[in-house]
Amino acid sequence: MDVHHMDPADLKPAEYNPRHINQTQLEALKNSLSRWGFVEPVILNTKTGHIVGGHQRVTAALELAMPTVPVIKVELTEGQEKALNIALNKISGDWVADKLADLLADLGSDGWDIADLGFT
Repeated sequence: MDVHHMDPADLKPAEYNPRHINQTQLEALKNSLSRWGFVEPVILNTKTGHIVGGHQRVTAALELAMPTVPVIKVELTEGQEKALNIALNKISGDWVADKLADLLADLGSDGWDIADLGFT
């Protein structure tokens, strides 16, 4: 897997992307990127030039004036691109509530602001 570094201003969002990030989540994402950097690359379809995965990270990177972001380039048909976009946005696990609560409590007692992790 080749990781390329690109100016986030050169990355074109997919107009059909069904995900939205609110301002609170965006601020948490910006705090995360500021603290840990970009640890999950953006996925870019070279055939269409669209972002397939990472729209919100690109938005945050632009607001933070990051000069480059890591990008994985894929070559997909438009249908494959849309399917991967949905898969990347939807396929995830569910929280185990008691473990999450314990973990957030531990982090809070260590001085972490859970708002920076996207929780209120």
